[in-house]
Amino acid sequence: MRTTLLLALVSLTACDASAPASDAGPIDAGPIDCNLDVACPGDAPVWGGPCEGALTCSFQTQCGPGTEDVYECVAGEWTLTMPGFCAGGGPPLAEGCFGPLSTELPGASVWISEDRAGAPAIAGGELVEVAYGAQGFAMLPLRVHVDAETPPPCVRITTTLGLEGMTSAPATHDVRLRCGSSLRIQDILPELPCEEREYAVTVDLEVEGVGTITRDVRIMGGGCTG
Repeated sequence: MRTTLLLALVSLTACDASAPASDAGPIDAGPIDCNLDVACPGDAPVWGGPCEGALTCSFQTQCGPGTEDVYECVAGEWTLTMPGFCAGGGPPLAEGCFGPLSTELPGASVWISEDRAGAPAIAGGELVEVAYGAQGFAMLPLRVHVDAETPPPCVRITTTLGLEGMTSAPATHDVRLRCGSSLRIQDILPELPCEEREYAVTVDLEVEGVGTITRDVRIMGGGCTG
C-alpha cells in the first residue's frame, strides 16, 4: 500500500494566498527559466518546488493582515518556515498563478501523472497513491502536464473525483506550469476509503483552453486516522 501521511494541515476551507509581499526585495516578473525560481513567485509555492538563492517571501492569505505565510528557499527547495496560523487554513492545494490561459491552444494536449518527478502518464486501471491530511481528509495527489509547442505558464484546472458512486464537487485551481508541468495538485476525495481494500476512483480533469482527460484508477484504502 502506497500511502503518504501529509504532515501539513489541510482543510476544505483552506485560505488561498493572494498578492505577496516579499522580504527579498522587489518581486521579479518570474523566474529566469520556466522551472527554477530565482525570485519570489507571484503566488505561494508548493513545498518542495525548485528555487535558488537566499529567498524569503511572505504571502498574505485571505484571512487578513497578520496571517502571512513565510516561505524560504532552503537547499534548493521552497519550505514553509513560518505558517500564518490562518484559522481553518492550510498549505495551498496547488501552486497558484495569475492570468490563466483563456483562449484555445491549438495542438495542445493534457495528461496526468503521479506526484513525482519523471513519473509516466497514469494508465486506466492503474493503482495510484492516496494521501491523508492531518485533519483526516483523503486526497489524490497528481501532476498535470500540457504538451504544446509553447506551454502556457498558467492554466485553469477543474477536477471532479468519483469514489464508488460518490462524486465530489468540482474543484477549480489556477495552476502554475513549470515547463509545461505542474507540481503537486491535491484534490479531496468525496468519501474516506477506510476499509483495507482497493477502491475504484474516477478522475475527470479539464484544462481550460487545452482539453479534458478521464481516468478510471484504483487506490488502496485503510489509511484513515480518525
